Amino acid sequence: MAARELLDALLHNGKKDIPEVDVPILLGALETPDLETIHEVTGVGGREAIKLLVKFRELRTGFRARDVFRTVDARALMRETLTILAEYGMTPICRSALTSLTPSLSKEDNEKKFDRLREFLQTFQKLGGQQMQDILKLLGEARFAKAEAQRPPMIIVSNSEQKDRLLKKFGSHIRVEVADPQTKIRELIAKEPYVLSAGPMKGEGEAITISESFDAVEVCPSVIIEYFVRRQPLLQTFVSVSRILADLPNFSNMFEEAGSARNVLKILDELRETPVSLEDFILEAEEKVNEEVKRLRTRGGGMEDLKIFIEDLIVQSSDRLNLDDDEVKLLREAAYETPALPFTFSPPKIRALSGSYKKRRAQERYVKLKDAASKLEKERVKADSAVRRLFELDLLLGILRFARDYDLSIPELNDGRGIGFEHGRNLFLTQDRLKGAGKVEPVSYSVGDTKIELFGAETQATVMLTGANSGGKTTLLETLALIHILTLLALPVPAKKADVPLIPIYLFRRRTVRKVGSLEYAIRILRPVMAKRQPKMLLMDEFEALTEPGALGRIIASVLNNLPKGSLTLFVTHLAREILPHLKTSVRVDGIEAKGIDGQGNLIVDRQPVFNHMGTSTPELIISKLSKKAKSKRLQKAYQDMIRLLEAGTPPAA
Repeated sequence: MAARELLDALLHNGKKDIPEVDVPILLGALETPDLETIHEVTGVGGREAIKLLVKFRELRTGFRARDVFRTVDARALMRETLTILAEYGMTPICRSALTSLTPSLSKEDNEKKFDRLREFLQTFQKLGGQQMQDILKLLGEARFAKAEAQRPPMIIVSNSEQKDRLLKKFGSHIRVEVADPQTKIRELIAKEPYVLSAGPMKGEGEAITISESFDAVEVCPSVIIEYFVRRQPLLQTFVSVSRILADLPNFSNMFEEAGSARNVLKILDELRETPVSLEDFILEAEEKVNEEVKRLRTRGGGMEDLKIFIEDLIVQSSDRLNLDDDEVKLLREAAYETPALPFTFSPPKIRALSGSYKKRRAQERYVKLKDAASKLEKERVKADSAVRRLFELDLLLGILRFARDYDLSIPELNDGRGIGFEHGRNLFLTQDRLKGAGKVEPVSYSVGDTKIELFGAETQATVMLTGANSGGKTTLLETLALIHILTLLALPVPAKKADVPLIPIYLFRRRTVRKVGSLEYAIRILRPVMAKRQPKMLLMDEFEALTEPGALGRIIASVLNNLPKGSLTLFVTHLAREILPHLKTSVRVDGIEAKGIDGQGNLIVDRQPVFNHMGTSTPELIISKLSKKAKSKRLQKAYQDMIRLLEAGTPPAA
C-alpha cells in the first residue's frame, strides 16, 4: 500500500488534511512510534494517537486485533499482559510500542519475528553485565528533543494555482501571497526578514527566487532541520551504543548507520550560532565612546584622538557583526551625524542599519539552512534507520528482560491442530511471586493434537476441565489463554515448551456472564462462536447458575456440537455429567482433585489435572476451611451442619 493510500485509510474520518511534506514524517512517527509527532501532524489526542498507531500496525500486518482476539475478555487479557511487558521499556517510545503490539495469524510473519528474537537472545548472551547496564542507562536517557517553533517563510507566487500547489504540499509550514498588486509585494518585502519568490519578479530584486518544482529544501528548509534537531539526542545515543556493541556479531551494519548519525550531528553542530543583538552592541559602543571622552578630558586629548577611537570601534564592530561595506558606511554616518556630547549614534541611521542587517542575516541564514537541509536529506534514510534500530534495541531488550524475569521461552507454531505446553505458569501468579508472594506451581496441559506429548492426554479437540473448587481450573484456563495470546503477538510464553496454533481466540471469563446474570445475554454473546465458521480456540469458564443444571447441560452440549470443524475448546465446568449425555462430538474430561486441608487451613490440591478423570468439586473441604477460621461457635455449628448434609447426600430440611 502506497504511503498516501495508507494514510487515507488511517485518516478516512477527515480529522486533518496532511500536507505532502508531512507524509513521510507521519509514517516515520508511526513506525517508531513517536506519539508526540503523531499528535502534532494529525492533531489527534493521546488516546486517539494510540488508536491510530494500532490501526497502522493492523493495516501493515493485515490482521485486526478484534478479528484475532474475538472477545472483550481476550482483548482485556492482552492489554493486561502488555501492561506488564511495557514496564520493561526504557523509553516512552518503547513503552508505547509494547502496549500497542498487534497480533498476526501469519505463520511466516510470526516465525520471522521469533527468529529475530532468537538471534538477538543468542547475541546478547555474549554481552557483559556492565555493558548491559551501560546500554540500559543510555536508553533510559534517550529522548526526542524539543524543536523551537519557526516563523513560516513568506512565498510570493504569480497565480492561485501555484498557491494551491504550495499549500497542498506544505500546509501551515508556509505563508503564501499571490503577486497582486505590486505595492502589496513591496510592503511584504519591506516587512519580512526575507521573501521567497516562485520565479523572478520584475523590480523585486530583494526576493529570493525558488524553482517552480517547490522542493522542500528550497521552500522550507527549517522543517527538514527541525526533523533532524528532534532526533539529535537519539543519534548521539545511537553512536554511543554502537561503540559498546562493536564486538558483537549481527551488529556490523550499525556502524554504517553510526557514521551517518555522526555526519548529521556535525551538520547540526555547524548550524549553531551565538545570537547577536545589533542594538545591544550599539549601546555598548556608545558607552565605550563616552568613557573615552571622559578619559581624554582628564589627560587633555582632542577631537582627533576621539575620531581615531571611533574609527577603531567601527572596525571592531564591523568585524564582530560581520557587516558588509554598505552597513559599515551606514554605521560610520550614524557615528558622525550628531557630533554633540554625550556621544550617540544617529537613531534613524541605526534603525536603517538594523533593518538592513537583520534582513541580510536572515537571508544568509536561509541559504545556510538550505545547504544544511540538502546535506541532511542525503542522510535521512540511514539516520531514520539508526533511530528505528535504537528503539528496536530498546524493545528487544525489554522483551529479553521480561523473558528472563518470567522464565519465558519461544513457542513452536502449528496451523491449528492443537495447543500444548510443558511446565506452564500463570503470568500474573509469577508477577506476584516476583513481588514476594509465594511460589508458582507449574502445570503441563494440552488440547487437541500437539507436539507436546503428555502421558494420558488423548488428542481430543474438546476438553472439559472439572474438579475442586479453588483448585486452579480458572488459573489453568487463563494460563492457556496467556500462552496463546502471547504467541499470536510473537512474544515468548510462560512455559518450558509450547506448541501453539495460529487461530483466533474466544475467551469467556467467569465474570462475563455473572456480571449480567441472564441466560439470554450469555447465549447472545456466544453467537459469534457458532456463526463464524473458521476454526477457533474457545475457552469458557463456568457457564453455570444461569438456569437449572439439566437445561444448561443441554445448551452447552449444543454449543459444543455446533462448533466449526478444526476448533479447539477448553470448558471449565461443574456440569460435566449433565453435558456428556448430549454431546455428539468426542470429548476428554480432566479433573483437578483436592486431597484435604493442611494445618493452616489451606486446601491441599494437586494443581496438575488428571487426564481422563472426572474431578469432584469437594465443597465440603471449602466449608471445612471456613469452619476452622470461624470464631463464632454458632457459625461453626452451621458450617458443620452443611458438611454433614453434603456427606450424607441429602438436602437440608425445609
